[in-house]
Amino acid sequence: MTLVAGICLGLATGCFTRVAEAGDPASRAGLDQLFQQLLVDPGNLDLNLRYAEMAETLGNLEAAVSALDRVLARYPGAPEPRLALGLLYARLGSYDMARAYLMPLATDTATPEIAGRAREALRLVDQLASRHQFGGSLFVGVQSQTNPGALPGATNILVAGVDTLVAGNFVKHHDFDGFAKADGGYRYDLGTAFRDAIEAHGVAYASVFGQQNRLDLGLGEVSVGPRWSLQHVGVSGGDISPYLLLDYVSLGGSTYYAAYGGGLNLHQQLDGYATLSLDAQSRQANYSSSTNYPTANLLTGRIDRVTLELSRVIGEIGTLTVNGGYTRQNARAAFYASEDYVVGAGFTFGFDAGPLSLGLPWQANFSAAHHWIDYDAADPGVSPGAVRRDGRWQIGVAQIIPLAPQIAAVAQFYRDIDSSTVRNYSYTNTAFTLGLRFGL
Repeated sequence: MTLVAGICLGLATGCFTRVAEAGDPASRAGLDQLFQQLLVDPGNLDLNLRYAEMAETLGNLEAAVSALDRVLARYPGAPEPRLALGLLYARLGSYDMARAYLMPLATDTATPEIAGRAREALRLVDQLASRHQFGGSLFVGVQSQTNPGALPGATNILVAGVDTLVAGNFVKHHDFDGFAKADGGYRYDLGTAFRDAIEAHGVAYASVFGQQNRLDLGLGEVSVGPRWSLQHVGVSGGDISPYLLLDYVSLGGSTYYAAYGGGLNLHQQLDGYATLSLDAQSRQANYSSSTNYPTANLLTGRIDRVTLELSRVIGEIGTLTVNGGYTRQNARAAFYASEDYVVGAGFTFGFDAGPLSLGLPWQANFSAAHHWIDYDAADPGVSPGAVRRDGRWQIGVAQIIPLAPQIAAVAQFYRDIDSSTVRNYSYTNTAFTLGLRFGL
């Protein structure tokens, strides 16, 4: 990852909290070694650029600024170091200095690529300089699924422990759906030295199926809460956020459930390469029965969830993410209550697609997760003598193709494989998604 690309990534994702001058010992030793070489040859262009890149990666933004200042003192017309400096000042919260470096580049017709990046950076700087910050995205598309209802492939299922032949809506079949998903966020900067804030997030999703209208889905979720920097207690690069949340889901045109609850999120930058996120939440979900889902009210109960995620940049290759989680679903009926353990991993990387890239890198993502789900009791209406145990694989591959700075085409493959001790619940589903994503 180049110096400017790395800083742009930090700017675009809102990572403006100053991180600790950490990193592994080898990285710190490499930075110290470069510094000793600079003491001997302070005007060396290559040494200064290498030092700035390593210092930025390790979170020592002031050292990176000093190195780039030395480069500009010798090469005052070089656009790349000037752009990098503007982005670094933005990350440091010095927005006037950031504008001073970025504004001349934004109108430079000699370097259209850098001019475009400078204009985008200025837009983000203007947002961050305000105490009121907004962001969001809209994703619309179509999806083909081989088994959207998660129904068994066999035509005989268990009913009260007896093999029963079924047909129609009780066996798997293919369908298409159109969908739209909107994400939005608002951040109010409290004006403290550590950029504490009040944050609100919302998501809305809707999908309509061609044939299986009982699967038509509507979803809305809103969360709000403060976010405090851990620098208040002497820990750099971290923040903590307690929050309240509300959920609403409709299925098949009828209310499926409404939920309320809260949680606590902890985010910590471990070094210039890795971040750790811990989220714990609890919500009370009140389900409503309907014509399509006559026993849904038996699912009513508290849902407790804990997730842990570690993300690390792997050199210039991409970003590796590993995660794990535990979910406890309580329910009125013991055969609906369950414990879900999950582990997963994902890898994201960007690459230059040559003439097709339109000056913007393409991005690919691979992910896989496995669930172990144990239910509390046997369902007498299905198999009175067998308690359900499920193993579930989720595998995804996505390709994101930028069409403009705020517009991207998305193609995704998803495979869901569920093996259950009660065959009614063993199923597979393969989904193909095509859509457009718009940044707001």
